[in-house]
Amino acid sequence: MLKYNKIKFKRGNFKLSLPESSINFGEKVAIMGENGSGKTTFLHLLSGILENKAVYYEDINIKKIPYKKRAEIFAFLPQFSSVFFPFKVAEVVSFGNFVHNETNNEKIEDILKQLDIFHLKNRDFTTLSGGEKRRVMIARVLLQNPPVLILDEPVSMLDIRHSIEILTILNKLNKTVISSMHDINTAIKFFDRFIFLKDGKQIADVGKNEINIKLLEEVFCVKIIDNNGVFDFRI
Repeated sequence: MLKYNKIKFKRGNFKLSLPESSINFGEKVAIMGENGSGKTTFLHLLSGILENKAVYYEDINIKKIPYKKRAEIFAFLPQFSSVFFPFKVAEVVSFGNFVHNETNNEKIEDILKQLDIFHLKNRDFTTLSGGEKRRVMIARVLLQNPPVLILDEPVSMLDIRHSIEILTILNKLNKTVISSMHDINTAIKFFDRFIFLKDGKQIADVGKNEINIKLLEEVFCVKIIDNNGVFDFRI
């Protein structure tokens, strides 16, 4: 469904170099690596935010797909989302409807309830906490309802309960989910495939059952202990 030839991308002093690969419909793919390893750049390339001739959707180079059509294929959640005007929460979520040229208030309310923010629907977005804002932006992505969700650290600001709830929702979707993650133990519970990056290069592209201590120590440069199936990090 989504494939890329060898990626060679340079921005400033940073270089991203990845081998040819593909991501099939319905796969749940975690992108992992240290800060600055290239995770966000990779996600930007896959979604077409950074245009590159190496990335294809259904055998069509994404550079040739009009922006409106791309929005019907991909929903992108950036690492940081800013809304400076005092829109209500329900209004911010409704931005996800722009692709469909419709307003479905019933669907908006259903998604607000799923993400435990229905009680905030009439609050000004600018007054919310960081975690609440994050859930609102995830609700917007879900309302957009494309076949491919590309998410940059979706649960980085969330408490444990809401992180688990949202990752459970994403895991059950009949969609492709590609997401950068930081917590390997959480990611293993909700993702099936892992692409590990380091210094702009791919270290491994493996299923979750292939993840081992040696691989994680190479990627994250820390001592790791397998504590009954839970990876425990030591500096």
